[in-house]
Amino acid sequence: MMTGKRLVISALALAFVQIGFLGWIIAGRAAILRNGKEVLLKIEPVDPRDLLRGDYIILGYDISRIPAKMIANIPPDKQSATPRRSSSG
Repeated sequence: MMTGKRLVISALALAFVQIGFLGWIIAGRAAILRNGKEVLLKIEPVDPRDLLRGDYIILGYDISRIPAKMIANIPPDKQSATPRRSSSG
């Protein structure tokens, strides 16, 4: 069984490890903000009106849609995806 002094030292050591881990996570995210490259995207509103929820906007980005011409080796008649079952089920 742990004595009172040993329990306090163990609890403090565990607290320092947890604080250090959280600091490491925060420092990693701050480095992304500090050293990252700013990217500007053109946006367009998609479906700005819903009768049940009111006015809101879902943003669509040009980068999220890839023209079929940019994808190599796809015949024009096979440009849409169709789900299929695999042999394993």
